[in-house]
Amino acid sequence: MEMTLAIFMGLGIFLGVPVVIGLAVTGGYLAATHKKYQAKVKVEKAVGKEKATA
Repeated sequence: MEMTLAIFMGLGIFLGVPVVIGLAVTGGYLAATHKKYQAKVKVEKAVGKEKATA
């Protein structure tokens, strides 16, 4: 009984690690692209204001 539990725990960790890493990488990538997009929008707004005042 304890042996099968240990095997399942091992499999759970073995399968869980790539999933956690995948989620972390995906989350980091999405956050980075979102920040870049926000920065781009800020620049466009600033340029738009300059054009409006000019």
